[in-house]
Amino acid sequence: MVKELNQSIILDIIRTKKAVSKVEIASITGLSPNAVGIITTNLIAENYIYISGIAQSSGGRKPELLSIKPNSYYSMGVDVDTDRIRFALIDITGDVIYSSRVKMNCADDYKAVFDVINPEIDKNKIYKLMGVGFAIAGQVDSKGEIVISAPNLKWKNVNILNELSTDIDVFLENESITSAIYESWSGICQEAKNFICINSKSGIGAGIFIDGKIYKGISGSAGEVGHITVDINGPKCECGSNGCLETYASSLRIAHMLKKQSIDEVIEMARKADKVAINALKLSAMYISVVVSGLINTLNPEKIVLGKEFVKYADLIIDDIRKQVKQKALAIPANNVEITVSKEGTLSSVLGAAILPLTKIFKAMI
Repeated sequence: MVKELNQSIILDIIRTKKAVSKVEIASITGLSPNAVGIITTNLIAENYIYISGIAQSSGGRKPELLSIKPNSYYSMGVDVDTDRIRFALIDITGDVIYSSRVKMNCADDYKAVFDVINPEIDKNKIYKLMGVGFAIAGQVDSKGEIVISAPNLKWKNVNILNELSTDIDVFLENESITSAIYESWSGICQEAKNFICINSKSGIGAGIFIDGKIYKGISGSAGEVGHITVDINGPKCECGSNGCLETYASSLRIAHMLKKQSIDEVIEMARKADKVAINALKLSAMYISVVVSGLINTLNPEKIVLGKEFVKYADLIIDDIRKQVKQKALAIPANNVEITVSKEGTLSSVLGAAILPLTKIFKAMI
C-alpha cells in the first residue's frame, strides 16, 4: 500500500513538473534517493515514464530528467446528455488523440444509447486502454457503477456495467465533477485548490474542489445546484420540485422558453440585438448570480468556472453575473473570487471522464 502510494505521488510530481530529476523528486517527497531510484526504475520498466533529457548542472554528473511517456497508455471518455453522446481518447499525458460526437435522443431508452457506445469502445481496443470513464448529468453511486437518477435523461437505477460488452475497467461520475477534474488536471484551475465548475446543458450542475480534493458530500450528491429553488412559485422541474435554478437558467430551458430548438438559436438572436433573447439571457444571469452568491458565501472559493454550453454565450452574461454577485454576496469572499469561463467548453466533461481511469495510477490527483 505504501509502495503504491509513493509510486502515485512520484508519478503525479513527474506529470505536473513535465520533466524532473530523481534528486528533485527525493527533495519534494522526502523519500531517500535509493527509494526514488527503485520506484522510477520500475516505472520506466512498466513504460509509464522515460528519460526525456539531461538537466543542467554546475558540476559533477548531470542528472537525468524523467517525464511521463506519451502514447504508452490510453484512456477513453464518454459523456452522455439528452441529445448527444461525446467520445474522447487521451493518452497518459492527457493529450487528446481524438474527440467525436453522435447526435441522438438519449432520454428514456438507455439501451439504445449503449448500442452506440459499445462499438465505439470496441474500436479503441487497438490502444492500450487503462479504462473508460463515463460522465452523466445526474446522481451516481459511490462505486461508480449505477446511475441512480438522471432526471433530464429519465434514467433511474441504471447499472452501466450490465449494459457494457467490455472487460476493461469502467468508471462513472457526474458530468460536472468530471469537468472539475479536467480543469484541475490540465485546465484553468491547475493552481487552484478551492474552486467550483458550473455546467449548463439540459440541466445545471456543479463540480466542487475543496483543499485540492473533490467534494461529494455524505451521499455523493453535492453539487446539484441546478435544483436549488430560486422561485417557490416557479415552473415544475424534472426533479419534481418547483422553481429550480435550471428551470430558468439551463441552456435547454432558455431555448424552450423562447420556443426554440436549441440555445444556439437564442444566442444568434441575442447577437442580432433581439430584445426578447437578450432579456431571457439576462434573466438567467440574475438567477445564476443568486446561486453563485450563495456558493461564494458558503464555500469561499478561489474560482467559479462556467463551463459546457455557458461558454457559447458567456460573453453575453458574465458581466451581469459578476456585477450582481458583487451586490449579493458578502464583500470579502466576493472580492477574493474570480468568476471565469472554461477554455475547453463543451469538451471539458468528456475529457474529465477520460481522465478518470488514470486515477488508478495518479491517485494523488483526486
